[in-house]
Amino acid sequence: VRSWRSPESVLSMASRDGWVVAGGASGSCYAWEAWTGRLARAWEAHYKGVSCVCFLDDQVATGGEDGMIHCWWLSDACDDGREARPASSLRAHGLTVTDMSWTG
Repeated sequence: VRSWRSPESVLSMASRDGWVVAGGASGSCYAWEAWTGRLARAWEAHYKGVSCVCFLDDQVATGGEDGMIHCWWLSDACDDGREARPASSLRAHGLTVTDMSWTG
């Protein structure tokens, strides 16, 4: 069992293919290498807390207390050398996004 230190209170988390992505109360997201515990990247994802995280094929989706869903390329989200910009965004509604799932 490996442990990770988060810079803030974590509201949501998901893991896949050696990566752990967590969403924080500030609206930031964090990506760790699961095999080392190294924080690979932190980025601003939402202007309110990140209430849910879900992995898609080669993307990670984040849902926020701002009512938005953003999809990020996993390669961008986990590489501190790349700009973290959503590949796509969706305004779900005016309330917090509380859960997401992906089937495909």
